[in-house]
This record gives sequence, C-alpha cells and structure tokens, in this order.
Amino acid sequence: KLLDNLLSEYKERKCKVYLLHGSMTDEEMTTLYQHSKVKALISLAHGEGFGLPIFEAAYNELPIVAPDWSGYVDFLYAPVKNKKTGKTKNKAHFAKVKYTLAQIQEEARWDGVLQADSMWCYADQGSYKMRLREIYKDHNRFKSQAKKINKWVRKNFTAEQQYGKTCDIVSSFFDSEETGEDWLNQIEEVVQEYQ
Repeated sequence: KLLDNLLSEYKERKCKVYLLHGSMTDEEMTTLYQHSKVKALISLAHGEGFGLPIFEAAYNELPIVAPDWSGYVDFLYAPVKNKKTGKTKNKAHFAKVKYTLAQIQEEARWDGVLQADSMWCYADQGSYKMRLREIYKDHNRFKSQAKKINKWVRKNFTAEQQYGKTCDIVSSFFDSEETGEDWLNQIEEVVQEYQ
C-alpha cells in the first residue's frame, strides 16, 4: 500500500518498482544480483565505507552506478595498461556520478558515530540520471566494465586477503613499543569491558 501511494505520484514512469524486505540468504541475494531483469546496482549513499552490496554486485558482474567517493572506490578501480605507452593507470570500472561534499545534516548526526563536523557525499541528480540513461542505452559497455572489475575483485579481494590486511592493521596498532603486550590479549580486554 505504501509503495503504491509513493508510485502514484509518478504516473509517467516507464519502469517497474519492486519492494523486497526481510532477511535474505546469501543464495537469494546472489540470485537477485544475477537475475536477468536486474541491469545495475545504483548507490547514491552519502558515505558507504567498504560497501558490501557494491562489492557483492561487482563480485556478480553487475554494472554499478555510484559517486566516485567513499570506501568502495578501493575495489572499483583496477589497473589498466595503455597499449601505446605500456604504462599502467588505475581506471574506474563503474558509472561515476558527480557529487559535492557538504556537512552532514543536523537530523542525521549521532554523537560518536556521525559527528557534526563529518562531510557527506551528495550525488548530483542530473549526473546520476545521465548515468542511468547511459546504462540503459549502452548496457554492453557497462557489462564489459563489470566483467573486468569482477576479475579484479575475485583475484585481489578474497576473504583471506581482507582478513590478513585487517589482522596486519590491528597487529601494527597493538604491537607498538608503547603497548608492550600481546595485541590479542588487549583486544580481549577491550571486548570484556563492553560485555
């Protein structure tokens, strides 16, 4: 009923809108990413961090539309070798949406989590509409990008690699000369404090 009310304002729309809610298994999510009617993942988040849905879309060869800002750009750029010069350069493999950075809205602030001085990404409406049109008109080009980033993600962002990177970062923090203790024991102490 709520979805029908919202969509009633857009009588001229040319697309179908479905509302999926509730918990989905990994298999159900994969089926959704790989469904023949799903043509792209669109994220206009203010700040996504790593961006698990975006990662999963890349892992499943789904074209992605998103601002060129936040944690997910770590895996949506991949090295491409220039055939003429032989030089390698990181290239975006997603439909980049223009954006502006501005302070977080007052109603979204959450002390200790979303600080008042935080900056959020605000997607440019005209830019994301243009990207949607491009994907609609030239889906094969964006599907080709999705296949390339899929190979990059599967090779360079395995669970083992990410786990190892996390352990290295945590280890470097807790194994400094100032701590003088085993970092794992310190983590256990911190966890016990919050239980």
